[in-house]
Amino acid sequence: EMCIRDRYQRRVHGELVNEKMDYLNGVGAIHYWGYTPGINFLHSYPEGKSDVNILLSGVSDIRHILRTFSAFPDASKKSDRSINIYINEKHKEIIARILLQLTIINEINLTKTERMDLLLDISGNCLIRERSQKYIDFIIPEFSKLITQSKKCKTCVNKIVDISLLKFKERDELEDIVKSWSSKIPYDIEQFRDNRLRNFYKEKYDFRGNRADWDYNQEILGETPIILLEQYRKFRQRGLAYEAHMFVYSVPNRTMASYTEGRKWGTRDSCVVRGFWGDIIISPYYTYGVEIDSIPEKEKLLKRYGAYQYYNTVIVTEYNIMYYLHKLENFEHYHYHFDPPSEEKSPEEAKKGKDGIVPEKISAEARLKKEIEEEEKIQKRFQSGSLVTEIRSKEERGVPKTVDEDKIKIAPVQDEIVQKEKSPPIMGKKSEASGTSQEEEKKKLQPEEKPAEKETPFSCSQSLLPSFENLNVKIVFLSEDLPQLYSRAKYAKFFDSVVIGFFHAQSIQEGILSILRPNSQVYVEIPKYVVGIEKSVKEGICKKIVDLSLSSGLNQVDSVYSHHYMFALPKQLPSLN
Repeated sequence: EMCIRDRYQRRVHGELVNEKMDYLNGVGAIHYWGYTPGINFLHSYPEGKSDVNILLSGVSDIRHILRTFSAFPDASKKSDRSINIYINEKHKEIIARILLQLTIINEINLTKTERMDLLLDISGNCLIRERSQKYIDFIIPEFSKLITQSKKCKTCVNKIVDISLLKFKERDELEDIVKSWSSKIPYDIEQFRDNRLRNFYKEKYDFRGNRADWDYNQEILGETPIILLEQYRKFRQRGLAYEAHMFVYSVPNRTMASYTEGRKWGTRDSCVVRGFWGDIIISPYYTYGVEIDSIPEKEKLLKRYGAYQYYNTVIVTEYNIMYYLHKLENFEHYHYHFDPPSEEKSPEEAKKGKDGIVPEKISAEARLKKEIEEEEKIQKRFQSGSLVTEIRSKEERGVPKTVDEDKIKIAPVQDEIVQKEKSPPIMGKKSEASGTSQEEEKKKLQPEEKPAEKETPFSCSQSLLPSFENLNVKIVFLSEDLPQLYSRAKYAKFFDSVVIGFFHAQSIQEGILSILRPNSQVYVEIPKYVVGIEKSVKEGICKKIVDLSLSSGLNQVDSVYSHHYMFALPKQLPSLN
């Protein structure tokens, strides 16, 4: 047997956090989603005629890309310049998932709703729908052709994705990861996740629900009340963040399968361990579900009546994805269909009846007792035959039945000839009383079989989202340590904007100035929503991020985002320090 140790995680994050913190066990070694909302890293074209180059390091997903291009002012016009986005991720599993997310949003053959369901299902759920797995099985051969740079690749993202900067060894690893997503390869994610939970909670495993409630009330409710306790508890317990439309979520999400460093129990030899090494305490709700750009949705969906939250983070997430898809594909705003004006009322007003009178509150026990008594009365009437007589009388007179009476199915009255008839009619001949053959009578007695709904087969879209085509977007994948880019002559004065994830913030060094163009910005993610860290510790981590940036020669400037610090080259913008 094998066990995982936290030395790898602490070696990576040791410069920013205390090694004794147990939150690293909860966050995991591989980050499948971002822990802050997306930002707009490019409000307009920089000055000049050269191509625009963006570096995203350790961002984990495509939330920044969606938010930026959905707000881009000239996306409907064909541009002469290109926007090159360099995504730097150390783990190949993240590169593969980003490639899958980009493919899903560009599948114009599918409806926007189905693309949204696929994206959220694969991105944030440990258990997914069977149809989502069918799509993954469908796209695996195309990804293999894309990775091997085959001309036979039919997927549309082949036009914008560039993996030529990955080493051949890294491409082979990426192809193996994609092939491991096949439904033929077993992956018990529930067992792997339960092992993580037991390792995280230790002797308090049986009280993990109480721990989730505590974390929610102490760290989540105050910052993001749009996330409901029931939703957060479900994620902590089962790893399900997005459940919608009465789908069945039972297939393991193989895109979350990954390897990380570990040691064998007996010999202590180094090895790699396959399992689930993602987040089990923060949740993916922060990625798309806590901020909104459009109006009036920003005011209404996030509105709060005292301690009452009318909408929730899943609704906000679904709206944001649909908004991004509409903007990128149709260049138009997408507005949420709100209920009639009754939803504007406070919870106290909503409880009132038409006359403005609050109905009398009935306890659950009293309500249950009342329902049982009514059921007993109906049962007695049915046994005595009086209820059957009343229902038949109403049917003959055309009088509408009550709700309870409508649930009771009364057999039609048969002719006396049929009741007296002892022997069944001969096969194939029609009964004189009923006028139907015995075969037809048998068919009537059998329940009607509903025809199975045919699922729309998947097919590769041949065209990209219009915004990506008009802006000449290109996605280039890298898999290197950030400091290695500082010394490359290729990237000297190269990037117009840089976004650095929280777990890559320790890579900010003096050499970062060498890759920045004049008037460029650097956005650094801070642990505002990370669960399991005390407020004083978060402030200390944020201070270290500022110190690292200032020592590297950057100046801190005002940021429009509370979850990302913004830095610029000296003497560009008024400094805060």
